[in-house]
Amino acid sequence: MALFILLPIIFKSYIKKNLVEIYNRSQSDYVLEVGEINLTGFNSGMLLTDVKLVNSDTASDSPLTSLKAESISIEDVSVFKLIFKKNLQAGTLEINSPYLTMNRVQEKKTGEKEKKPEAKNSVNISEIKITDPHFAYFTNRTDTLPLFKSDKGLITIREFSVDTIKDSKAFSAYDIDARLQGIKYLTKDSLYTIQVSMLQVSFAKRSLQIDSFQVIPSYSKKEFGHRAGKQTDRLSLIIPLITSSTFDAKSFVERQMVIADSMEIKSFALNAYRDKNIHEIVEYPLPLQERIKSIDIPVSVKHLNVLDGDVLYEELNGGSITAGYISFNHIVSQIKNISNFKPDDTLTVNAKAFFGNKASLDVKLEFPMEENDNSFLCNGELNSFPASTLNTMLPYVAGVKADDGYINYVKFNFHATKKSSTGTVAMNYKDLKVAVVDIVDGKTQNTGKKIVSLLANAFIVKSDVPTKKDKRTSARISYKRDPERFIFNYSWKSIFNGVKKVVTGKDD
Repeated sequence: MALFILLPIIFKSYIKKNLVEIYNRSQSDYVLEVGEINLTGFNSGMLLTDVKLVNSDTASDSPLTSLKAESISIEDVSVFKLIFKKNLQAGTLEINSPYLTMNRVQEKKTGEKEKKPEAKNSVNISEIKITDPHFAYFTNRTDTLPLFKSDKGLITIREFSVDTIKDSKAFSAYDIDARLQGIKYLTKDSLYTIQVSMLQVSFAKRSLQIDSFQVIPSYSKKEFGHRAGKQTDRLSLIIPLITSSTFDAKSFVERQMVIADSMEIKSFALNAYRDKNIHEIVEYPLPLQERIKSIDIPVSVKHLNVLDGDVLYEELNGGSITAGYISFNHIVSQIKNISNFKPDDTLTVNAKAFFGNKASLDVKLEFPMEENDNSFLCNGELNSFPASTLNTMLPYVAGVKADDGYINYVKFNFHATKKSSTGTVAMNYKDLKVAVVDIVDGKTQNTGKKIVSLLANAFIVKSDVPTKKDKRTSARISYKRDPERFIFNYSWKSIFNGVKKVVTGKDD
C-alpha cells in the first residue's frame, strides 16, 4: 500500500530530474530550474510550475537572457524517450504571461574561437506558444533600462531543437513568428515617447510589419524648448504602416540588425516646430552620412519606398507672436542604399511632392557614404505656383510678403560640403510685387514700410524674369553654411541664396 502511494511521487521526481538534466546537458548556455511537475496524462501531458530558464553565459550566441513562468504545459511528451533515451520529444509547449528578457548578441572579437559542442542529449519540440509575455529587450546585459517593453502579444516557435551534436548554437528553430503589441519607449532625456501599436516578424516568411509607429513629444510647443534647455526642433511623427517581405527577421531578433532588400512606408505625417525665442546653445549637428554611420545597430536597407507623406515645418521667429510655416504634401519617394556598413554605396533620394499643396516639386539628392568631406549633391525643380504660396513663411521670418506674381519654375542644382555650397538657380516668373511687413505678426504695414515696399518694387525687385531688356534667368549659388543647422536649413538657404540674386538682378 505504501509503495502504491509513493510510486507516483517517485515517478514524478524521476521525470523532473531527467527533464532538467536533459535540457541542461543538451547545451551549455542555459540553466533550467523547475519547481514541480504534474502529469496530465501518462504518455501525453505535463504541467511544470515555477519554471526558470537563465542564460548564464555572457558570451552566448543566443539573445534570450531569461524566462520565468508560473507554469508551462507540455503535450504529447514521449515519456519512453524521456526515461530511457534521456531525450525530450514533445508536440506543443504553451506558456502564459511569462517574464521574458532578451538582449542584443554582441559580435565576437576577432580571433575568438567558437565553443566546441559535445555529444549530449537533445530536445525537440514541434511548437512553442508564448502568450502575452512581459517582454523587455535590452541593448546589452549591463543596461538597467530596456530598449523597449511590451506586455501583450504572441510568440510562436516551430520545430524547436536543442541538439549540440548537430549545431553549436544554444538552440535552433525552423520559424519564429513574433507579434508584440503596445510597445513603448521613453527616450533618455524624457522629451519623447516612441510607441508601436504592433510589431510582427517572421523568420520563415522574412517579413516585417509595424503598425502605428509614433514619436510623441512629452511637452507642448510652448514648453518643449524650455524643458529641453535649448533651442531645438520639436518633432512629431506618425507612420501608420511599415512593411517588408525581404526582412532578415533572424538577424533582427538575434543581433538587432536591420537588413532588408526593400521596405515600404504607406504614409507618414511629420511635424517639426522650432521656437527661436528660446536660448540657443551652439551645437554642430553631424552630417547625414555621419549620423547613419553612427547608428548603434547595423543597418542595410537597399530600397525604401514611401507611397505618401506630409511634412510641416513651423518656425516662431525671435520676438514674433505667430509662427511661419511651410509644408510638403503628398510626398512620394524612393530611397536607395541606407547602410552603415557598406561605405562604397551612395545614398540616393528621389522624391516628388507638392510645396504648400500647390507647386509640384521634383528633387534628387545623392550622399556618397565614402566621402570624407560628407558632401552631397542636390538638384530639383519647383513648378507653377502663385508667389503668395510663400506667404505662410516669408512674412514671419523675413518681414516680406508677396502681394502678387506667378512663379513658372525654380530650378536648382548645387554641390554642398561641410563648409559651403556652390551651384546655380534658374527662375521664370511674372508680375511679382512684394510688401515689407512687421516681422512680429507678419501683417502690419506702417507708413515707413509702405514706402519701403514701393521703393523695393520700383528699384530692387524685378517684377518679371526674363524681361525684354534682361534675358538672364539664372544666378550662381555661393553660400557659406551655418554649421549649427542641418541639411534642410542648409539646402533651403543655398537655394534662397540664388533666388535672391535672380529677383534683385544682382549676382556676386
